[in-house]
Amino acid sequence: MTDFQLQLQNLSLWEIPILLFIALAMFLSFRKIGGEMPERGRLILLVLRSIFFIWLGFLTLQPYVSWNKIRHLSPKVVFWMDNSASMKAHKEFNADSILTQFKNLRRVLEKRGAQVVVEPFSVDISQDKNTFTDLSFDESGTDLSQAIAHSLEKHVDDAVCAAVLFSDGVSTQGEETGFIETGKRFPIFSVGIGDTARLADAFVANLDIPATAKVGDTIQVSAEIVPQGNGGFAQVFLKENGRTVQKITVERHQESFRRQIAFAHVLQTPGEILLSVEIDTEKDVNPYNNTKSEGIFVKATDETIVILSSRLNVESTFLKKTLETDRRFRVFNWVESTDGWIPKSELNVFRGNWAALILMGYPAGNSDANRMAEIRRRIQSGRTPVLVMDTPSLLPDRLNELFGEKLLVGAPENLPVAISVQLMPESEDHAIFRDTFCGVDSKAIVRNLPPIGQRFKKLKLAEGFETLITASTLSETPVLAVRDFQGKRLALCTGLDLWRWSFMTTGARQMDFYQETVLRLMNWLADTSSSKNVRIALDKSIYLSGEIPEISAFAFDGQGTIRPEMFWQTEISDDRQKKTPVVLLWNGRRFIGKAPSLPAGTYRVMTRAFFDTKEIGSAEKTFTIVDQPIELSKIMQNSTGLSALSYQSGGGKISLSELDHIAELIRIQSIDREERHEMRLWRSLIPMLFLIFIVGCEWIYRRIFGYQ
Repeated sequence: MTDFQLQLQNLSLWEIPILLFIALAMFLSFRKIGGEMPERGRLILLVLRSIFFIWLGFLTLQPYVSWNKIRHLSPKVVFWMDNSASMKAHKEFNADSILTQFKNLRRVLEKRGAQVVVEPFSVDISQDKNTFTDLSFDESGTDLSQAIAHSLEKHVDDAVCAAVLFSDGVSTQGEETGFIETGKRFPIFSVGIGDTARLADAFVANLDIPATAKVGDTIQVSAEIVPQGNGGFAQVFLKENGRTVQKITVERHQESFRRQIAFAHVLQTPGEILLSVEIDTEKDVNPYNNTKSEGIFVKATDETIVILSSRLNVESTFLKKTLETDRRFRVFNWVESTDGWIPKSELNVFRGNWAALILMGYPAGNSDANRMAEIRRRIQSGRTPVLVMDTPSLLPDRLNELFGEKLLVGAPENLPVAISVQLMPESEDHAIFRDTFCGVDSKAIVRNLPPIGQRFKKLKLAEGFETLITASTLSETPVLAVRDFQGKRLALCTGLDLWRWSFMTTGARQMDFYQETVLRLMNWLADTSSSKNVRIALDKSIYLSGEIPEISAFAFDGQGTIRPEMFWQTEISDDRQKKTPVVLLWNGRRFIGKAPSLPAGTYRVMTRAFFDTKEIGSAEKTFTIVDQPIELSKIMQNSTGLSALSYQSGGGKISLSELDHIAELIRIQSIDREERHEMRLWRSLIPMLFLIFIVGCEWIYRRIFGYQ
């Protein structure tokens, strides 16, 4: 113990006579009542009174005691060991050989009197790994800045002579190696692992395409690539659903310069298409980042719709004009006559492909058998969806003959009076009407549909039909029913005068429900993918550990228009059904979201689109994360960063071959650290309790001997 000091912090001259007066008063403050006190008793009482006086003075003067003490600290050397999987990817890395070298270095340092502490690190700082046997070099990332900061704080009171950093200097997160602040508390010696020359890792960084287009449109597919390599050329491919449609050649560079490229691509196939840009290089370090993909929905154009009627009627003309409001459709209205179909000027279309067929009261009782056979072959081929609209001339037996199956069961029942109609509750979840009920006005309109009549027929449908609109006053009376069996779509409408719905108005909002229904129905028939009005895409299907999957999604209404006002509920689940939420945000073209970093495994991303509180639809995709860290795509030694880290601390960077000589660079010496201690007892409750105890003892003792 050195430098002992005692200070009376509250002592002043005027307090001295007060303390003497208190002592005298206490000494003379009792008088004899009876009995004699032995001499020994007087002595004990005097001692108790003296202790009380001294302790009272202690509390009054508030003495402050301080002293210094020399603490001897043993020398310590810290080994920071990079435990990430990127270490094993280097050509010169041999785990057994390198660990043997470090164990030999530890023995040399321990013989010189140093305590060696091994601290493995990766992304997470593990508290229970502190030996060489804990090194497996299989962690999925590296955060060097966090590892060093944690160790500096942990050894702030230790006599650390030096630290030996064993790493390639590649960090997947955290601060860049060259900018880590360590100060000059102790020197850091970096042992660099890996080749200092960058290996070729060409990849596709970004991809930009529109969300929707039409058949025949020429779209621009823009991509940002990094054609990295040691000279030569690389091929960049544009693929449509995995099929190569274009390619260009780019020059490879050693530096990681980004380059913008673009493809002009003509869309020829309707439906959902996956466009990919892929760069093909030899000896690529990370083949999983050579491709970026994005989905695009291609709408069909010039789709041919044919209306066949058994006789002239105003309803087919009204239906034709309604369908032609959608520019995708080319509508032909043919009427059967004894000489064939009229008008004859359009019959060249008869032998082409049809997007849909509408039978308006066809076939009738006098329909030609040969013409029926030709229509039957087209229907039974499964390539042409059909809408059957009932009229008084339609005969159920001939309709069943045309389709080769019983669609209508039993004889129809004629109902000459008009009947009220309503939508079935299940209709809200069907692709035709799914997003019709999102607005308050549209809900009110749908609840007040006008009646239909014109010799309405009560028909009984075969099994397999789903009724969307039914009679509200008659049980089991379908007005509009649909069927989707093995990809063959069929709709049947038993109320011919639905056109009167075009003139309905509710409040300030006018909604042509007939047009909405007909166009949505025709879109559902003509486009087999229209029932899937929510679509989701991933930028690729396989990721490395640490990579961030990017999710894109969009929702369509019944007419194929993107709805940006939706909100989404998206989750990623693993094999154990552990769910991770993902936020999707509108970027002007589609909804985009990024998944968190996930461990290796197979995952399913599921998304649901909502408008207000109503679910519009859902979609899902699967992807795989392989057990290979993303930092392998940067596989080279960060020699510059390791050098900067070492030199700012007063250490140096050495190669693996010089590891045996590092013990000569480390000065092993113990440290005598002076520690200051102080004591302020009056700040605790103990002195006051002791004072009360002394007064109590003194009072009890006086009472025993008859004093007060």
